[in-house]
Amino acid sequence: MVLVGAGTLAATSGMAHPANAAETVDPAHGVYVSAADKICKTSNDKLVEAAKDYEKHLVVIRRGAKTHRHKVAKPAEVAAFIDKIALAELTSQYDQLERLVPPTTDKAAVTAFLKDGRTAIAALKANPANATYDDPFAKIGKQMKSFGYSACGQALKNKDL
Repeated sequence: MVLVGAGTLAATSGMAHPANAAETVDPAHGVYVSAADKICKTSNDKLVEAAKDYEKHLVVIRRGAKTHRHKVAKPAEVAAFIDKIALAELTSQYDQLERLVPPTTDKAAVTAFLKDGRTAIAALKANPANATYDDPFAKIGKQMKSFGYSACGQALKNKDL
């Protein structure tokens, strides 16, 4: 299972800040990124804990049905987790990120990644079982990392759970 979220937000590829050219980056960029990462980390931690609790629930269900515990969640289980738990947390995460005011130099990039993130959330909502095979946040996550985020843009995979 791949859990995603602002954990996987990103700027559009042409708008990432240069990694080794600090003189071209607005000092407020770091303050903004730090505030956004705090929101993402809190939300990511909630998703990890919720996934662990959900996995415990699934183990009980599988034992009751006399099935074996699988290390990889089945598509229907991933869909249920996304539909019942993850979508609400991801939506809340994006709501909080949208309330942050980015520096002027970051506004276009932040607007783009928030839009891309909302599009990814809509894709998950439309077909949650696809998260088993296709991460709608994958490209966004890579771009986020190059923008300077650490918690935002982080994909949470089975090993995190």
